[in-house]
Amino acid sequence: MKYYLWMKQKDKGCDYTIECGEILVPLESTDLFKIMDEVIDKFKYYGVLSPDNRLSDCKILIDQEGLPVTSWYESYVYNELNECRNKDNEKKLEKLNKLAEELGVEIVKK
Repeated sequence: MKYYLWMKQKDKGCDYTIECGEILVPLESTDLFKIMDEVIDKFKYYGVLSPDNRLSDCKILIDQEGLPVTSWYESYVYNELNECRNKDNEKKLEKLNKLAEELGVEIVKK
């Protein structure tokens, strides 16, 4: 399992602590009992233990296998390409019909 530390700062805006309000930090530890030491180290590193830089929320997130989006991505790209091809075919058909009209010929579809 992979663990992450999600932190949200109390005040709005961007500063030198956790950038612009929220940050997701990957944790190296895979042992839940050792993670708290690493979390404290991250708090110190990002400077969120001082009274001036407080967090409004903080969570340890667990990623067991992740959420695969590859198949969704491939499907999306396929649909986008087909839509582009269809639009391209429509343009070509319009040009062909216009040319046929100018030449006074009829297009016969099989």
